[in-house]
Amino acid sequence: MITRITLLFSLLALATGLHAQTITIRTLDTGTNGSTGQYPSQAIVNGNPAVAYYDNTEGNLMFARNSAVDGSGAWTLSILDSTGSVGTYTSLAVVNGNPAISYYDSTNGDLKYVRATDASGTTWGTPVTLDSNYDVGQHTSLEVVNGNPAISYHDFTNGDLKYVRATDASGTLVGDWGAPLTLDITGYLGLYTSLAMVNGNPAISYYDLTGSNLKYVQATDASGTTWDTPLTIDNTGSLGTYTSLAVVDGKPAISYHDFTNIDLKYVRATDASGTTWGTPVTLDSTGSVGTYTSLAVVNGNPAISYYAQSGNDLKYVRATTTSGTLAGDWGTPLTIDSTSDVGKYASLAVVNGNPAISYLDATNGDLKYVRATDASGGSWPATNVQSIGTVGQHTSQAIINGNPAISYYDFTNGDLKYVRATDASGTTWGTPVTLDSTGTVGSHTSLAVVNGNPAISYYDSTNGDLKYVRATDASGTTWDTPVTLDSTGTVGQYTSLAVVNGNPAISYYDLTNLDLKYVRATDANGTSWGT
Repeated sequence: MITRITLLFSLLALATGLHAQTITIRTLDTGTNGSTGQYPSQAIVNGNPAVAYYDNTEGNLMFARNSAVDGSGAWTLSILDSTGSVGTYTSLAVVNGNPAISYYDSTNGDLKYVRATDASGTTWGTPVTLDSNYDVGQHTSLEVVNGNPAISYHDFTNGDLKYVRATDASGTLVGDWGAPLTLDITGYLGLYTSLAMVNGNPAISYYDLTGSNLKYVQATDASGTTWDTPLTIDNTGSLGTYTSLAVVDGKPAISYHDFTNIDLKYVRATDASGTTWGTPVTLDSTGSVGTYTSLAVVNGNPAISYYAQSGNDLKYVRATTTSGTLAGDWGTPLTIDSTSDVGKYASLAVVNGNPAISYLDATNGDLKYVRATDASGGSWPATNVQSIGTVGQHTSQAIINGNPAISYYDFTNGDLKYVRATDASGTTWGTPVTLDSTGTVGSHTSLAVVNGNPAISYYDSTNGDLKYVRATDASGTTWDTPVTLDSTGTVGQYTSLAVVNGNPAISYYDLTNLDLKYVRATDANGTSWGT
C-alpha cells in the first residue's frame, strides 16, 4: 500500500512579528525524527518537478512531486516501498507517460523497479524484482531505450557492469523484462553508472575500480542487445567516480570526480557516438571538490551541480559555450548553499526554464531543493534560514473572514498552531498562534468555518485522542479551550471537519480497532457532541 503525506511548505514567517516571505531554498522532507533525502533523482513529471529518494531512518523508497511547474508549490510525499531497507541508488524517469524508479533493495541485495499508474505519480503499481543474483542492483540508472525502460547497474558480487531492458513499454511485471546482460567483467567495475541515449543507441559511463579509470560503453543497436568493447576515457590517475552522462551539442559528455587531485572534471567525445574523445578538462580545483556530479544542458550550454567536500557546500558551474571542451569555456563555479553540510547526492534538472537542484542536507538529515532565478543559473536565491525548528506538517487551509488561514502542526514543540493572512491574497501574514500545547498535539488538522468562526479538529498523539477547538471571533484572534471528543483507545488520526445540517461533524480513524468513525455536535458551535 502506498502511504501518502501532503506537506504544505507554506509562505509563513514563523518568528514573532515577521511578515511572510517565500522560502527560496526549500526543505522538501525532514523525515520522521531522523535522516532522509539520500540518493535523490530529479525529473519533470507531468509538467512539474519530482524527486525520488531514500529515507534512511525508515528505510523506505520515497517519491515527491511539486504542485507548481517551478517547484514553488506544495510537495506531496509518497512511500513507494517499505519492505525492508529499500530505496538506495534511485533513478527516476518518465516511462510510457508515467514516472518510474529503479532502485536497490539492500535487505535482499536485489535490483528493483516500480512505475506509477498515473502521469503524476499519485498512485503506484507493485514493485518488481529484476535481478536477484546474489548482491546486485547498486548504482542504478534508468532510461527509456528504444521505447522501453532499461537500467544500467552494478553487480556487487561479481564486480561487473550489468544492463537489463523491458520487453514492453511499461515494465510493470517481472515477465515484462528480458534477461540481464553483463557488459564488462575486466576487473571490479560498473560503479557510478549513468545511462543515456547517444546517437540512437544506449550508452553508459561508469567507474573501473580495479584500474581507477573512467570508462564508457555503447550498444551497437537501438535496444542494447549487443554492445561494443568498453573504452577507457581517462586513466590519468585515480578518477572516474560520480559519473554523469549527457549528450552535449550532439556528442556524449561526462562529468566526474578526479580522486587523485580531488577535482571536478569534464570530457566530451569528438564524434556523435563516443568512439573517440577529447582531452579531459578540470573545472574546479579549489580544495576538495567534484563528488556527486550531475550534468545537464542548461540554456544551451553544459552545466554541472556538485559537492565541495572542503567546504561541505553545494556548487554549480556552467560553460560559456555549447560544447565546453576547453577549460576556458567555463564560467566561475558558484556556491549555491553553504548553510551546513549540504550538496551530497545532487541532481540537476531544468525546471520551467531555469536550472534546479535537489540535494541532501547531511547536517539536518533533510532533502532540499533550490531553483535559479534565471535561465542560465547565473543567479540563485539566498538561503532563507528558519531557526524555529520543524513546522508546517499536517496543514489545512481555509478562507477565514475573507482571508486565507492555515492550521498546522509544530513538530519541534509538538503544538497545534494557526496563522491567518492580513490580506485577501495571502501576501502578508499575521503572527502564528499556538492553540494547544498540552503534550504532543496538533497533527492531522482540519480547518473549517463553524457558525461564523474558525474551528479545527486534530489529533492528540500523547493521549491518542480526537480533539476540537473553535475560535471566539470570526478571524481566529482568540480561541476557546480545546475539548476531547473521543478517547476510547487510540483515535483521531486523519480528521476531516465539516458542517453537517448546521452543526460541526468530524470523520476520523480509530487505530485501535482499525475503523472509520464519525461524530457530530449537538449544537452549532460544537460546545457539546453526540456519541
